[in-house]
Amino acid sequence: MSILAIVGITIGAVVLALIVAAIIWLVVTYNFLVKLRNTVDDAFVALNEQFKRRHESAPSVLNSIKNAVKNEEYQEILDLIDSAKKKKNSTIQLTHEKELSCKLAKLFADVEKKTTVITEKSYEEDKHELDLINDEIENASKYYNAATKIYNAKRMMFPSNILAKWFKFEPYTIYEVEVVELEAAS
Repeated sequence: MSILAIVGITIGAVVLALIVAAIIWLVVTYNFLVKLRNTVDDAFVALNEQFKRRHESAPSVLNSIKNAVKNEEYQEILDLIDSAKKKKNSTIQLTHEKELSCKLAKLFADVEKKTTVITEKSYEEDKHELDLINDEIENASKYYNAATKIYNAKRMMFPSNILAKWFKFEPYTIYEVEVVELEAAS
């Protein structure tokens, strides 16, 4: 065998090894991105279940305080609940849920300043149930946000960002609710 033939075989083997390595990288990276995307989707489903629980529970709490709040505020929150229920796009739904969380927190802070409402047993029971659901939303959102941050980071990192662009792995939105400052009762 000539030296030229050996060099040709060696170059061919190296090129073949590089092609196989590139294919393996593509498959592994693609599968990893899919796994991360599925984790985010599963976390959103869990978060969305808590949102649905809140949508079902909030109207009964609102009904028990209906007389203590302005009709516009009451109707605005009911409209937000209806609007959030109907959203199919997760980014838009998260925006509506953030707004709903802030409005509910502000409303309950205002209502609790009025001592006549708090004496109603149904209000306290319903409010306690809603507080538990809000705690579950907070826990589910922590899991969703952690999964989202990992996924978004991976899809932006080189060289997986190339694959993410080719296969249209879109970024997900983080769910963060602004903390509503409650004024101390004076």
